Amino acid sequence: MTAALKANGGMWDNTLLIWTTDNGSPVQVAGSNAPLKGGKGSIWEGGVRVPAAINGGLLPASARGTTLDGLVTIWDYYATFLTLAGVANPGGDPDNDRGSPAKPDSHNMWPYWSGAAPASPRAEAVLDHLMYDQNFTACVYAGRVQSVPCSGSGAIRAGDLKLIVGEIGFAEWYGHFSPNASWTKNMSNYYGCSAASPCLFNVTEDMNETNDLSAARPDDLAKMLARYHAHDAEWHPPSDPPKDEQDLYCQVALQNGGFATPWHNSTSSSSSSSSSA
Repeated sequence: MTAALKANGGMWDNTLLIWTTDNGSPVQVAGSNAPLKGGKGSIWEGGVRVPAAINGGLLPASARGTTLDGLVTIWDYYATFLTLAGVANPGGDPDNDRGSPAKPDSHNMWPYWSGAAPASPRAEAVLDHLMYDQNFTACVYAGRVQSVPCSGSGAIRAGDLKLIVGEIGFAEWYGHFSPNASWTKNMSNYYGCSAASPCLFNVTEDMNETNDLSAARPDDLAKMLARYHAHDAEWHPPSDPPKDEQDLYCQVALQNGGFATPWHNSTSSSSSSSSSA
């Protein structure tokens, strides 16, 4: 890909290439997040702390080969990419005129990534905040706890501290590539924390989440709980899923050589049964 971009009229010089993962590896199928706890489907660091690499000719030479450890979320790509494309203030649009049901929570990371700013602009990240009135696979999957209760569990990161509310599954440390000889099926049924007794970790000093600070630091626990519950009244995805549009999905893929493309126009809703782009 790099060679093709360099050969195609110098496109590499104007490219920002980012590689990242969407979540931690599933530990049930030869995945490894060692030495982190948990994996895909959990909000332990093994499920949410992922690697990323940034390259491309657009990246200044002074930023190459550096390591950044500031807080960045995948939804910060929204503001970052739109800013690079010339859109003003895409992450803090007070009028919310871009079709989102909630105000964007996104920061422009380009000054940080390029070396123009010494620190990440993000100080807080809601890692999960479930408010469903029924169980979904996000909460219980294949009979195993992932995050319960489905209404009231989640996690928030603020600075060095991370608060976990609810019973969170896969609360175990897995070796390099799991399952292995040290793995048992019971390990998939371990869970930690609860809604009544939330956990608090300093994930800068203790990214393995071995030392629960909730009892030792009650003031910090109260502050983090207040930050977490401050989001209770904000928009959440509805419990009832939108209408299944598999027919439209297949139709638009057939019309575009097997590739799915957007099939709603700007005036259609998520429950619309017609119109195509």
